[in-house]
Amino acid sequence: MPILVDESASMQVGFDDSKEALQTLAKPFHRETGWKRRLEQDFDVRTYAYSDRLRQADDLAQLQYDGSASELSTSLKTLTGRFQNRPLAGILLFTDGNSTQPLKADTLEDLGVPIYPVLRKRKTIRDLQIVAATVRHSDFEAAPITIDVQVKATGLAGEPATIQLTDQKGKVVDKKQTFLAPEDNDGKEMRFQFRPEKSGIHFYTVSTFLDSDSKTFAEGRSQQEVTLANNRRMLMVDRPQGPFRILYVAGRPNWEFKFLRRSLAADEEIKLTGLIRIAKRQPKFNFRDSTVQSTNPLFAGLGANEEEAAESIDEPVILTLGEPGDEDLPKAFPRDIEELFAYDAVILDDIEAAFFTTDQQLMLRRFVAERGGGLMALGGQESFEKGDYFQTPIGELLPVYLPGKRFTDQDLPSTDAESEGLQDGWRFALTREGLLHPWLRVETTEARERNRLRQMTPLLVRNQILDAKPGAEVLANLQSMQDPNQTFPALVTQRFGKGRTSAVLAGDFWRWFMHVPAGAAPAAGTTNLQNQLSDDDNDGDPGRRWRQWVRWLVSDLPRPIQISIEEPAQKGRPHRIQVDVRDEAFRPLDNAQVHFVVVDPNETAVELTAVADETTAGRYFTTYWSPLPGHFLTEVTVQRPDGSILGLTESGWTSDQLAEEHEQLQIGTEAMEQLALSTNGEVLDISDLDRFVRSLESREMPVMETWTYPIWHRPWMMLIALGCLCTEWGLRRWKGWP
Repeated sequence: MPILVDESASMQVGFDDSKEALQTLAKPFHRETGWKRRLEQDFDVRTYAYSDRLRQADDLAQLQYDGSASELSTSLKTLTGRFQNRPLAGILLFTDGNSTQPLKADTLEDLGVPIYPVLRKRKTIRDLQIVAATVRHSDFEAAPITIDVQVKATGLAGEPATIQLTDQKGKVVDKKQTFLAPEDNDGKEMRFQFRPEKSGIHFYTVSTFLDSDSKTFAEGRSQQEVTLANNRRMLMVDRPQGPFRILYVAGRPNWEFKFLRRSLAADEEIKLTGLIRIAKRQPKFNFRDSTVQSTNPLFAGLGANEEEAAESIDEPVILTLGEPGDEDLPKAFPRDIEELFAYDAVILDDIEAAFFTTDQQLMLRRFVAERGGGLMALGGQESFEKGDYFQTPIGELLPVYLPGKRFTDQDLPSTDAESEGLQDGWRFALTREGLLHPWLRVETTEARERNRLRQMTPLLVRNQILDAKPGAEVLANLQSMQDPNQTFPALVTQRFGKGRTSAVLAGDFWRWFMHVPAGAAPAAGTTNLQNQLSDDDNDGDPGRRWRQWVRWLVSDLPRPIQISIEEPAQKGRPHRIQVDVRDEAFRPLDNAQVHFVVVDPNETAVELTAVADETTAGRYFTTYWSPLPGHFLTEVTVQRPDGSILGLTESGWTSDQLAEEHEQLQIGTEAMEQLALSTNGEVLDISDLDRFVRSLESREMPVMETWTYPIWHRPWMMLIALGCLCTEWGLRRWKGWP
């Protein structure tokens, strides 16, 4: 008859202090206790304790009840496995009825022995706790980090309380919120919204306490609550960290690039490189002119020295623009895969398909499908159908069907407003699908967003398409100012392989910068958060639009070093830290040197050994376990085979097992009754132990006996042997065998 005791910290709930709890919980297991002495006379008693794992306990009276989990299901399964094929009368289980591991029906049926839970009555519970805390965030300015917290109270209805959010240094984030504790069967939803000062890994702690405990809460003491272990929740926020490299290719200098570059300059995580063609390539042979120049005519007359360094006549003249201090800027569109894959997204504006070689177009296709990069095509004079992208590799990337050469100008409507008699132009309007995407919205409500777009300057240029491709989303339309029923697609997106592509069919968004409406500036009476997330009064709404669109283009982007942390299936098990490594061409790198470093809550750095995964190329992993509660930061350094640094990345997780252990404070009577019913056991009270032990001698118990005997001593074995001898004799006589 094994005795199994729950030594988790939740067993101390309901006592005035820890000393009283340990004395009271140890009292039933003293040697002079009558029920235990009687049980040892009739049974072979084995004593065990469990929290996050099962262990043998020689003296149950010395348990400290400080475990951070209650793995009841695993402990019962392990215990019955130890006594398999042995006469087990049952298991006497001392517990509060709560488990951090669900009790599955199939597990209970496989136990095969009676379970006798012993429960202790508790005093009235008065407690305030955080039931759940979730983090929602995106990469867009108008969508800050949102933390939703669910608070529950027991026996404290109407008590004034406070909830606050602090960072890793203990500084209060956002502002404290006060509320009244809800009724026992009700919960209360609280919300925090803020923006970190920088990207990367951030750890936060949300905590709640009664106003009467405001002075003692930091010391871990409360005058009214039974425990403070469930008053805090630790959270991790991982905001993608750049820099994200964007390659902008334009066929001519235009207004769009000017305002795009100005808008992205406000985002420290975006690094924009522009390739602006200022002169097209010329035919190399001119039969009408006997004096054929060797350089592009743009450089004619600049002098011999300048013309020697100029582009040849059959090469375009490209101006490269980058950020101050940038070195090794490209002088042309990349011609090798490693150079192109170094970028995260490509924007094409007012550039024809003939600008790219066939290899470059196929390489751009691989950039989206295999690399997972983003491609955005803007509508200029030589974009889409005007750029002859029909039946080209880039045209296949786009989310729209383009007209081919079989269509004449008479078959297609014109693309400018004046030729269609629409001097008022078109209004940019989001579709129902577009309103669901945060990167397209600026305002917080649908009505305010539609009103904002109505105030924006009308657009006059659009690009003609046949239709959107299957699976693509039309997120915005151009709506006629004169006839609202006349609409044309303005923004279409789709997934392509591992990446995404988008077609911006309106060609003059720069007008929004030239005529910023009054409604684009932060409205009077808005909150500090809204003002913080708004653009400058001088920049207004259009700048944010470009930043959000580009951020969407690089969101969820595969990185050369991709780290993931798998939560253990069971509490108390190690975390699996996994990293996928790819080279400059995004091929799996099998012979890399990977170094893991984990920094625990005590700021102690632990170096871990990386192990190559045998099933997936370029994948390395390690495992880490720690009993400490708090936040853990993982830093990964990857070196190439020659020893040079390929890259660094980081991630992390939080561990707060005590909060989960104290999530349920009431005695779990229903769960224990189900456990006892499923195993033909009985739920007991501490006062029922003497009666229960005396009744065991008259109870029917599942006794299992094992018999061992020689098989040759069985009568049927003798008959089989005689039959074989007779058969052999008969065959020899019949066949005449010697």
